Amino acid sequence: MAYPEKLEDMNHYTPELIIAWAHTAKLSLSIEALEDSIEHLEASLKEAEEDTSEKNEEHIEELDSHLRDAKATLKEFEPELAEAELEFDRLKAQVADSNEFVKGMDEHKEISEMHLTRLEQAHTDEL
Repeated sequence: MAYPEKLEDMNHYTPELIIAWAHTAKLSLSIEALEDSIEHLEASLKEAEEDTSEKNEEHIEELDSHLRDAKATLKEFEPELAEAELEFDRLKAQVADSNEFVKGMDEHKEISEMHLTRLEQAHTDEL
C-alpha cells in the first residue's frame, strides 16, 4: 500500500503525517484481514453445523469461539480506524496551513551533519 501522494515536495508532508498514514493503513489492512477471516470462519461454521458427528461439536465450539473473538476485535478496530483517519486528516490540514518540519529543516540538516562528522571522526580515531 503506497502513500496516497508522491513525496516529492517536502512542503506537503512531515514525519508525523507519514506515521499517521502508516497507522491508518495498518488498521485498514488489519480490518480487511479480519473481515476475510470472519467470512471464512462463518463458511466453515456453516459447513461444520451440517455435519452431525459428535466429534464435530468440539470443532463447532472452537470455530464459534474464533468467530466471536474475530468479531470483537473488528469492533475494537473500527472506531480506532475512524480516529486514526481523523488524526491523519487533521495533520494533513495542519501541514497545508503551515509546515513546521520544513521551517526547521536547515537546523535539522546542520545537526545531522554535525552528528555524521562526529561519527566519522570517532571511526577514524578507532583506525
